[in-house]
Amino acid sequence: MSKILYVLFFVFTGVICIAPLQTKAQSSITLFGHSVSISAIKKKAEDGDATAMLLLSVMYVRGMGVAKDTATGFKWLEKSAKAGNAMAMNDLAILSKQNKIPTQDSTKSFIWMLNAAELGNPVAMLNLGYSYLKGKDILRDSLEGLRWINAAVKKGFAPAMVALGALYDNGKDIPKDTSLAIYWYTKAADAGESNGQNNLGLKYRKGRFVTRDYAKALALFKKSADAGNPFGLYNMGVMYQFGKGVQQDDAAALKWYLKAAAKTSKTVAIYYIGYFYEYGKAGLDVNIDEAIKWYKKSDAKDVSAACMYRLGNIYEQGKGNIKADIKEAIKYYQASADGGNITGMYYLGHAFEVQQKKEEADTWYKKALELFKTEIPKAIDDTELMMGLALMYENGNGTEKNIPQAMALYQQAADLGNEDAALKAKELTGKNNQ
Repeated sequence: MSKILYVLFFVFTGVICIAPLQTKAQSSITLFGHSVSISAIKKKAEDGDATAMLLLSVMYVRGMGVAKDTATGFKWLEKSAKAGNAMAMNDLAILSKQNKIPTQDSTKSFIWMLNAAELGNPVAMLNLGYSYLKGKDILRDSLEGLRWINAAVKKGFAPAMVALGALYDNGKDIPKDTSLAIYWYTKAADAGESNGQNNLGLKYRKGRFVTRDYAKALALFKKSADAGNPFGLYNMGVMYQFGKGVQQDDAAALKWYLKAAAKTSKTVAIYYIGYFYEYGKAGLDVNIDEAIKWYKKSDAKDVSAACMYRLGNIYEQGKGNIKADIKEAIKYYQASADGGNITGMYYLGHAFEVQQKKEEADTWYKKALELFKTEIPKAIDDTELMMGLALMYENGNGTEKNIPQAMALYQQAADLGNEDAALKAKELTGKNNQ
C-alpha cells in the first residue's frame, strides 16, 4: 500500500515562516537573526516597497509583532501583488482560488499565478504547471504544464524536481522512465527536500532500478521524518513493523505511525494504527472500538478504501461489541471495492458467496484475481496484495485451488516481514504434514 507521494497541488510561499509567531504588539521583530523595527517596515510599505508590503501582510495575518488582523493583512497582500511582488501574486492566487479574500475570486486566481510565474517565481511556476496538468480553471494542456514545471526545475526549485520525478515515475503525462524519476528524486533529496528523500527511500526499499538497500532507505526516510514529513514518518513505521534495516519492533512502528497520523490522516499509518488495535499488536490490548475509530479517520481515497475492508471484516466476523452482520459488512466491502482496493474486491466477492449470490461473487473474484496478478509485480513489496491472492488460491475463490501457489505467496509475504503471512504459511505447512 506504499505510494509515491506527489507534491501538493498548490505550494504556498515560504515567507510566512520567516519568524516565530509573536502575538503581542511590540516595537520590533526578529528576521533571520536581526531585529527590525516594525515602524520602519510600515514606513517602507506605505512608501510603496512591495517586499515590505508582503512582510506587513504576513505580520498582520499571523499576529507577528502586531495585533492579528487578517483583513488588514489581506489588503497589504493585494497591494504587494499589485506593486509587482511575485511571491505576493502567488499567495494571492492561492487565496483567491480558495475564495478567502472578499475582493478576489477564483476566476482571478489563474491570472495572478501566471503573472507571478512570468516574473520568475519558481513556486508559481510549479503551481501553474500543476494547473495546466490538472485542467483546473483552465483548459488542460500537459505540454504547457511540463514547460512550467521544467522552468521551475531550471530555477533549482527542489519541490519541482520531485514533481518532475513523480511524473516520470507514474508515466501519465510523459513516458514512464523510472531511471529519470530516480535521478530527479536524488537531486531533490540531495537538496534536502523531504518528499524527494521519502520517494527515493521507497525506490531503495523496493529495489526498483537500484539495488535494494534497506540501510539507504532507512537513512532517507529518517531525514524525511526529521523534517516532519508525514510520509517519511509513516515509512519509518513500515521499516520497524516489517524489520527492514532495523530490528522488527511493532512498538517502535506504532510510535512512528502516531507521529505520522498527528500530521495528516492521508497516510496508511491510519490503517496500521487501527490494525494494531484490532489485533492487539505493539503492546496494545485488543480494542475494536478504538480500531473502528482509526479506520474511519482517513479522508484519503486509497487509505479509506483499505480501512473499509477492515471494517467489513469486523462486521462480518462480529468482533468486540459489534454484532455479526453480513449486510453491513457488504456495505463496507463495496465502499472499499469502489475506492479501488483490490483486497476489498476480494472480500466483496467472498461476502456475496456467503449470501449464495454466485454471479456477483464470480464478478468480483474475477476483478480481484486479475488485479492481484497485475499489481503484485509492480508493487514488489506490498504484502497485503500477496495475502489477498494467497487467500484466493488457498480457498479456490474465483480460481482453481492451488495450495502450493498459496504457500509460495504466504512465504513471500512472510519473508518481507508480514507476521500474519508467516502464521498462515505455518498453518498450511501443518495441514499438509497431517
